[in-house]
Amino acid sequence: MGFSPGKQQAGRYVAGRLLSSLGTRLAHEFPDKTIFCLDPQVCPCSTMYRIHPSFLLWTLESLVKGEVVNQVKVEEPTAGYARQALAQMLKIGG
Repeated sequence: MGFSPGKQQAGRYVAGRLLSSLGTRLAHEFPDKTIFCLDPQVCPCSTMYRIHPSFLLWTLESLVKGEVVNQVKVEEPTAGYARQALAQMLKIGG
């Protein structure tokens, strides 16, 4: 089963790389649709499974104190793309 960018395929949804929970939910909510991952080598993202509310709380509390922990730095243009993506997610969520 393949996906052709730009070609409309009625009745199909395509999920990106993190298919495990998203794909399962979409397949359950839309049983009449074909749900598949674009990455043939997909595996659940172990990094995402490590995120725990207590670590998020620790990070947020550190930021309130003015301490930056676990900072990730990337060069432009990657940082610019990340800012654009974050702004779009906040716009959609808000």
